[in-house]
Amino acid sequence: MAKRSPKIRENPRAEVITSLSNPRLSQEDVVAILRRRNLPQEAFNLIVENGFWIKEYQIQLTLCQNPRAPLSFSLRYLRHLFLHDLGKRSEERRVGKGC
Repeated sequence: MAKRSPKIRENPRAEVITSLSNPRLSQEDVVAILRRRNLPQEAFNLIVENGFWIKEYQIQLTLCQNPRAPLSFSLRYLRHLFLHDLGKRSEERRVGKGC
């Protein structure tokens, strides 16, 4: 499994979408995909629509940490984060004063 993660990070956008349709994709693989800063909107949709993945706290946290994640998705899962994770999120340089 660890061998697949670096390969996924290097794939073009279309291959990321194809990778997300793989039913054997692990939580670690989805987190690695979510850490990419150039994910297409369709990738976020596939991850959020998959009930098995989005139940995992680490995936919700990584989704909220991605600056390109749609605001509606980030706000939906922001309320599920722990206070110490929210504190870390507010101290990041990428987060504006309005967030």
